[in-house]
Amino acid sequence: MNYDAGVGNASGVSGTICTSTVTPQITITNNGAETLVSATITYGFDGSLTQIYNWVGSLDQFEDETITLPAANPGSGNHTFEAQVSNPNGNPDENAGNNSVTSSFTTVGNGHTVDLELNLDCFGSEISWELQDADNSAVLYSSEPYLNNDNGNVVNVSFCLSSGCYKFVLEDEYGDGLSNNDNDCSVQQGSYTIEDEDNTELAGLTTAEANFGFDDEQTFCLSGVGIDELEKEAWMIYPNPADKELTIDMSALEGSKSIVVTSPTGQIVWQKTTTASQESMTVNALAKGVYFISITSPAGKATRTFVVR
Repeated sequence: MNYDAGVGNASGVSGTICTSTVTPQITITNNGAETLVSATITYGFDGSLTQIYNWVGSLDQFEDETITLPAANPGSGNHTFEAQVSNPNGNPDENAGNNSVTSSFTTVGNGHTVDLELNLDCFGSEISWELQDADNSAVLYSSEPYLNNDNGNVVNVSFCLSSGCYKFVLEDEYGDGLSNNDNDCSVQQGSYTIEDEDNTELAGLTTAEANFGFDDEQTFCLSGVGIDELEKEAWMIYPNPADKELTIDMSALEGSKSIVVTSPTGQIVWQKTTTASQESMTVNALAKGVYFISITSPAGKATRTFVVR
């Protein structure tokens, strides 16, 4: 055959994409005997092939070239991409069997890239996890148990998430969390962190907290484009200073709220996830001093200080 242009290897339009804009790439191949100097690429999304890219170049037989098509915004959701090649050197293509390529993908508009770093102890076969929607416990991402390794193992996973609240559930079937007492194991306490695209820690477990038993659950929230600061009027704490009980008024905030109270050294002394408009925290068992209270909700994130006296 003299004229046989093929197309394949669609990239940039597969899997989950953490934005509503995509930039497709395809590979054009000359399978014909004649040098390929021009071809027409017709492409589009979700069955509507309305875009045309006129390729010009020089490919000898069996040579190929990667083409980057213009960026497009098909909107958030599930999509299919398709590209077709035709008119090699202005002639009919003599082999229609390699003239098209398709790919499926999902876009998340204003999505957040969230990274999990899980440091396993030696008994990875006991550990699995789920990332759930905090409102309905729907499982969005999950793992199978890992392999055992005398030197432990580091697992890195990226999630693409829209604005909202999520629950990370870490499970250990043996009941000693990410810890062990095996003298042959070089990693006896594991840990994990979940961070957003700004490297802000959203959830985590230190090595000192490794022995969590059978399961550890932590909730975090993402909002807007990045984490916006909540307006001061959106929530209140009182009394401040407090000696018995601290009231957290969140009546202006809708949806799930993640509340975390930390000491000046960064130790978490109280945390709760709630949809209620008001919560109370007992403080009379805390040492006197300054504490930090952070709230994360779909509307944003903010931190305040309060004093225990």
